[in-house]
Amino acid sequence: MPRRRVFGSVLRRTRQGAAALLPGAARFYPGWYARVRHRRKEIIRYAGADRATALAYLKKLQSDIERRELLGEIAPSEMTFSEFAEEYVAHCKHTHTRDTYASRRSTVRGVLCVEFGSRRLQDIRRADIERFFTRRMEHWAPATRNRYLSILSAMYKRAIALGYVLESPTRGIERLKEPRIPLPLIPLGDQDRLLAAMPERLRLLVLLAMDTGARLGELLRLEWADVDLSAGTLLVRKSKNHRPRLLHLSKRLSEALTSHRPTGTPPTELRLLADVTGTDGRLKAAAFREYKAVAGSVGYPALRFHDLRHTNATLAAASGAPLRAVMHRLGHASAAAALRYQHRMAGQDEAIAEFLHGIVTEPRADFSPVPRAR
Repeated sequence: MPRRRVFGSVLRRTRQGAAALLPGAARFYPGWYARVRHRRKEIIRYAGADRATALAYLKKLQSDIERRELLGEIAPSEMTFSEFAEEYVAHCKHTHTRDTYASRRSTVRGVLCVEFGSRRLQDIRRADIERFFTRRMEHWAPATRNRYLSILSAMYKRAIALGYVLESPTRGIERLKEPRIPLPLIPLGDQDRLLAAMPERLRLLVLLAMDTGARLGELLRLEWADVDLSAGTLLVRKSKNHRPRLLHLSKRLSEALTSHRPTGTPPTELRLLADVTGTDGRLKAAAFREYKAVAGSVGYPALRFHDLRHTNATLAAASGAPLRAVMHRLGHASAAAALRYQHRMAGQDEAIAEFLHGIVTEPRADFSPVPRAR
């Protein structure tokens, strides 16, 4: 097949045109652009802030198009961001938990599609994303911006895997440092007060959250078949990261489960918390309102249900448990999440210093250096 020559040029745009302000129109920002005509279509790409960079980009663009013509490769997709967003959301339905899927679907459709929806997926540049974040930062905390950046990165990673784009515009965008907020800790005395004030149908749920550190969604999916009272263990089969974990029961939790256990042999799929779980698998709205009211009555009006998980993790770190054990208890896939509770281990530093002092002043045989082999 004869090689088809691709003609092109560079042009400079000094300001955004009036047509770009119309809904759904392409946006052109000040700078240099590469323009080529291929198969009766005009392709315009942002190419940099100066003419030399634009010429180099034009040469690369022409070379890529000619190579695809010669080798018969598929041209980049003409798919818009909104079209791909629906495909990505459908993909998330099978790879994420129900709550994470619902949250991501709302974010993609309600925010990202409004910003980038009418543009082609491959036309969105790093500068476009940076401008989007700059406009939003007045109302967003650094953690919110980082979450949106993570979602955009995940979307483009999927698009690259499917061959829709060659590279991600999120590459090189740095995440902001998030301020460390002291995580809540409910003292053991207040835990007893909170449990005593809870209505009967909520008491087991709150106790499970405080003594296992499991997420609310994981607790609501627990079944009696997951409880082994003879071994004193609880199996969290349906976890957020799809990794089951076996947790040991505390004495008070074991006693509570024993008293709540149905008489006889319970059905295999009988839920532990069927009384407070709605038909959609979530916590009933009335039960949540009861929880908030009781928490406020004992002096914790701002206590979120997830704070019970933080309390368990904080107490686990303060007990001197190894980081790996804390990660397993909470179901964390990375150490970064578990390290948030490290500040509660500051009191262990004195014990470490005393231990090291004992090694120096009273050397022990098992700590003596091993002779180097010759």
